Amino acid sequence: MEESTKRIAFVIGSMGNGGAERVVSIIANDYAQQGWHVDILMLLSNACTYKIESGVTLVDMSGERSSRIARLPYWLKSIRGYALA
Repeated sequence: MEESTKRIAFVIGSMGNGGAERVVSIIANDYAQQGWHVDILMLLSNACTYKIESGVTLVDMSGERSSRIARLPYWLKSIRGYALA
């Protein structure tokens, strides 16, 4: 990837049916159409019910199936690792 490529990431629980999910899909697709590198980090589920452009990468950070409180350290480590990459 070129250094001049603009990047943006969205952090959301999942991309299932819902208002916030719909808004993220619209904004992410728009950025991708403008040439941005777009990632959507999904914390609760890797399911996506919306049409996503090819320039958008869905990143599954849902981890093991346990309580949300138990997944918190995993999420923090995953997001930090993503940001430093």
